[in-house]
Amino acid sequence: TRQDIEHTYNIPSNQIRTIYQSCDPRFYLPDRMDLRDLVRRKYGLHQPYFLTVGSLIARKNIGTVLEALLRIPQQDIRLVIIGKGKNSYAEKLKQFIKIHQLENRVLFLEEHYPSSEILADLPALYQAAVGLIYPSIKEGYGIPVLEAMAAGTAVITTAHSSMAEISGEAALLSDPFDADQIALFMSLLYEQPDERIRRITEGKTRAQQLDITHSSAQLMQHYLSLF
Repeated sequence: TRQDIEHTYNIPSNQIRTIYQSCDPRFYLPDRMDLRDLVRRKYGLHQPYFLTVGSLIARKNIGTVLEALLRIPQQDIRLVIIGKGKNSYAEKLKQFIKIHQLENRVLFLEEHYPSSEILADLPALYQAAVGLIYPSIKEGYGIPVLEAMAAGTAVITTAHSSMAEISGEAALLSDPFDADQIALFMSLLYEQPDERIRRITEGKTRAQQLDITHSSAQLMQHYLSLF
């Protein structure tokens, strides 16, 4: 976003201050096994799953995640998608699922449950997942990456745009169009608990650096520096 402002409005970089936003404090609450079990039962998530969060639009790049799902050897893994979209890209995703017979492995959660309930359960849905996959092509920030790290969920995201900047060294970074690499990272998190735990631990540390206390303090400090 900072680079876009520089180039679009021709503003010198030394006149722009970047302050990272935080996310809802409830994502920072301790992981509770009982809540994880509750959302698994409530939403019928009895198999291990990866989560992707975002609107069904092209730049979110969910199509590549579906291709990766086809390529992982673990056929019991599901993909849970939280996001809506009534457009040609959403139809393209559903056609891909039908052609490749992925109906039993892909769940569009908001087609079956109220969005308000899903939003209320989102921290536990992150925590119950093997990991978040967020291979967006372009973002202003990428709030699901921060939400997942704060909740204690391993993250696979892209080295493009802002996501690598937000996640630091905590996430597994992929080329957003490389389905083989994303599939490899999915298998890695699923098959190697130590790697998953390491990513969760590093993600929590990174999320603490971006919590509301730090963001508010930086913003206030910048305001005071203007006077």
